[in-house]
Amino acid sequence: MSALGPTGITAYFGLLEVGRPKAGETVVISGAAGATGSAVGQIAKIQGCRAIGIAGGAEKCRWLVEEYGFDAAVDYKTDKVGKKLRELCPNGIDVFFDNVGGEILDAALARLAMRGRVVLCGAIAGYNDAVQAPGPKNYLNLLSRRGRMEGFIVLDYFPRAAEATAAISRWMQEGLFKDRVDVQVALRGKRPADLEALVHRRPMEGPAVRFRVDAHAMNPHGSGGAGHPDRDLAAVRDQHAAEHAPPTFRAGCCRASSAVASRVSYATR
Repeated sequence: MSALGPTGITAYFGLLEVGRPKAGETVVISGAAGATGSAVGQIAKIQGCRAIGIAGGAEKCRWLVEEYGFDAAVDYKTDKVGKKLRELCPNGIDVFFDNVGGEILDAALARLAMRGRVVLCGAIAGYNDAVQAPGPKNYLNLLSRRGRMEGFIVLDYFPRAAEATAAISRWMQEGLFKDRVDVQVALRGKRPADLEALVHRRPMEGPAVRFRVDAHAMNPHGSGGAGHPDRDLAAVRDQHAAEHAPPTFRAGCCRASSAVASRVSYATR
C-alpha cells in the first residue's frame, strides 16, 4: 500500500513507460489524491513537468498542492472540470493519467494536446455500474490530435520492480518524494476507526494505511509474543515481502525497505 509497494510501481511505470513525459509538458492525473495518483504527480514534477490533479473535495485538493507539490488541483465536486482544464491547460494536456474514466476522461480528451498520451490505469467511476456506460464522446480527438491511448497492467512490470523501488527510495532520501502513511494500532477484537473511513471514502490523513498489531494479538503463544506489545512489525513486513513477492520485486523491495523502512507498509491480520 505504500509508495515502495504496488502503488508506487504502478505510478512509476505507468507514467514513465506508457505516458513518456518530457520536461515542460503538462501532466493531468485523475484520482490524484489516491496512493497511485499522488505518486504520479510527484514523479511528474521530478521529471520537470507541470502536474495538475483532479480530486474530490477542497481538503484533498489543498494537500495535493501544499503537501505534494502539484501545480494546481481541480475539485470535481464543485468545479466544472472541462472549464477548469481549459483554464489550467491553455496549450492542452500532454499526458493524462486516468484512474477514473467516465466524464472525467471525456473532459480530458477534449483538452488533449497534439500528440498527447492517455494512460489508462483504472476506471473507478464505472466499477459499480449495473449497465456499462457508453464510451467517451471526445475520443475522435485522438485522431485529430494524433494522440495515443494505452492501457497497462502493473503485473507486466513486476520483473523490473526493483528499478522503480530503487528510484522512489532515492527520491525519498533526497526529499523529492513524500509518502504519507497513517499507522493505526489494531488490537485483537477491536476494529480500527479508520476502517470505517476507508469503507465510506471519507478523507484521511494520507493515501496509505498501515495497521499495526500488538505482538500478543498477532502471536499469543509464540516466542517473543506476550510481553512485547510495542514490538515493531519490520520483521513481519520483510517476511511478507520475501514470501509473496516475485523474485525480482522481492530483492528490490527488501533493499528499499531497509533504506527507508519507516515508509513501507504492509497490512497484517
